Order: sequence, then C-alpha cells, then structure tokens
Amino acid sequence: MRSQLNSYDLLVLGYMDKRQVIPHQPIVLQYLAVMEASPTARQYYDWLKQVDPTWHVADNPDYPGTWIMDIRQPAWRDKIIKEAIPWTLSHGGNGLMLDTFGDLDLYVYGNDWLQAAALLVRDIRAAYPDLLLVINEPG
Repeated sequence: MRSQLNSYDLLVLGYMDKRQVIPHQPIVLQYLAVMEASPTARQYYDWLKQVDPTWHVADNPDYPGTWIMDIRQPAWRDKIIKEAIPWTLSHGGNGLMLDTFGDLDLYVYGNDWLQAAALLVRDIRAAYPDLLLVINEPG
C-alpha cells in the first residue's frame, strides 16, 4: 500500500485509524475540519472529546449529527491551534488541508464569520510559520 501511495506527488489523508500508513515520498497533508465536528470525529479525535456546547451553533442539515462550530469564538479558534493541529500532525504529514470553510456560504452569514475565518488562518500561520497549508472551500 505504501509504495502505491508514494507514486503520487500530493496526498490528503484524514486520520481515522491508527493503522493508517503514512507514505514517505509525496507531500502528505492531514485533513482538518475547522468549522464542523462530525459524530465520527467527536468519537475518534481526542481533541474533540471535550467541546464546549456553546461553540455548537447549528447542525449541518446535509450531514445529520454534524455540528457547525462557532468559529467566531476565540476559545474554539484557540482549541484548533493549540490542540487540533498538534494532535492531527502527531499522526504524520507535512501540512494541513483546512476544510469546511464552505459552511460560511452554505449555512451561516455575516461579515463577523468571515473575519473570524481570516483570523484563524492568520493565527495558524503565526503559530506554525513553516507548515504547508491548503484551504479548501474558501467561502
């Protein structure tokens, strides 16, 4: 399996299983949802097991049980930077693919949400200046 994955230049992996094989040759980005917490993620991701319920502002109507998190909350952004990123990177990889920013267009409205998303990316870059970041669904 590892040799097959090494044939790609870039991989995005979502950590779900300790048996996951991290290839050595391509650039490997770990997946990190920054505005959602799915039931599966809340079960498996250590950093999501203790989440303040006030950060959960709505359910994603397209994915039952998936919480939309309030990215405007500084404590949620701090949790991503101080807990989610180190935990995610501890499972391997060269960087992160930050996902679920598309929720800004799909489910939530307001300039304050956009500003909070920009602050999060700025703060991640400040905390991890050499980390490769790819932003999916920039909103």
